[in-house]
Amino acid sequence: MFQLQAINCAYSDHQVIKNLDLVIKPGELKGLVGLNGSGKTTLLNAISGIRPPQTGYMSWQGNPLLPSHVAYLETDSFFYPRITGKEYLALFAKRYKRFDVAAWNKVFDLPLKHQIDTYSTGMKKQLAFMAIAGMDRPILLLDEPFRGLDLEANQKMKLILEALKGQGKALLVTSHIFESLLNISDNISYLKSGNIAFEVGKPEFGELEERIFAEIEVGQREEIKTLFG
Repeated sequence: MFQLQAINCAYSDHQVIKNLDLVIKPGELKGLVGLNGSGKTTLLNAISGIRPPQTGYMSWQGNPLLPSHVAYLETDSFFYPRITGKEYLALFAKRYKRFDVAAWNKVFDLPLKHQIDTYSTGMKKQLAFMAIAGMDRPILLLDEPFRGLDLEANQKMKLILEALKGQGKALLVTSHIFESLLNISDNISYLKSGNIAFEVGKPEFGELEERIFAEIEVGQREEIKTLFG
């Protein structure tokens, strides 16, 4: 089990994540939603070790969480200039011997001999996803994995996430594409002001969508009215 207990993250004197608790079981995909500024990326950065939390405890299967437990797909991945897709994946294949680049690319069919600079946004997303999935780590953090994908790539991503669940991976996925999360998540947590305001299972997904949109309307309706007199 992947567990966060009383996690706190701050930038200078601004508290972003506040005493947050979270649990994800092996073979479970948890969706994470929240408005801009709610702390989603900050939380993922804390879990991955990019910017560790100031306080709190993170564990996997009862032991302290290690960087080697986590693979993290950031919203915008970094690629060295003038490097080909094949060269990029080779960096991972050299370290992770079970990473079969050819087998993975049979699914995504990317032009690996071409420089990544020539790739579309969606192609870059697929390339980065192949790399982190090929690391074969027990916990996967995916920040906006569907952004920039076309319909075919979107469906491939969903099928692979289902397969990863079947392998016992614990997945935490954020997305502004609400329908994507509804289709793949076992449950969804709503992050608000740095903490989990509530969590729902599949039977309540419809209520979650209505609840979030209603909250947005309450906060913005009057402001929008002022624009039109």
